[in-house]
Amino acid sequence: MEGTLYKWTNYLSGWQPRWFVLDGGTLSYYDSQGEAGRGCKGHLQISACEIQVHPSDSRRVDLAVPGQQCFYLRAFNTAERQKWLVAMGTAKACLTDNRTKMEKELQENAEALKAKMAELRLYGDLLCELVGRIREEPSTAVQVSHQQREPWSHSPTLGPWTEEEDDEEQVEVQSSEDPPS
Repeated sequence: MEGTLYKWTNYLSGWQPRWFVLDGGTLSYYDSQGEAGRGCKGHLQISACEIQVHPSDSRRVDLAVPGQQCFYLRAFNTAERQKWLVAMGTAKACLTDNRTKMEKELQENAEALKAKMAELRLYGDLLCELVGRIREEPSTAVQVSHQQREPWSHSPTLGPWTEEEDDEEQVEVQSSEDPPS
């Protein structure tokens, strides 16, 4: 949304007409519509603002960023102020909804990552244990690992174990024990 609103500048100048543009959650203002392409005089992030309706002036709305700045604005009439209030409220709500969705996605991704890291640590610990057994007694470690494995157990990525794979593993281990020729 864009249009003219009066902005309180100071006690000497009072209310001055300014061209306001509400775009993507940012409310920017310019001296005039013609200067909108040259860079704004100021802006506020609507998500950080408190939008306050003035209690006694039906054309006025105050935008405050707590502890930083405040824009005192006045519309031509009550209906125009209402249009701006709806536009700013909608922009603020949409930004809040998008932020909430993004935060939820980030939290879900973080939890999934933690689960995967725990799984990787478990696999790493199992591998280290098997390597330690092989270093202590290579032939015993292979036999123990084969005895611990149930015939029906399988890896979801590699598929079920077969007798051929067991024989191949034993051959590889035995051949690594042989002295170099």
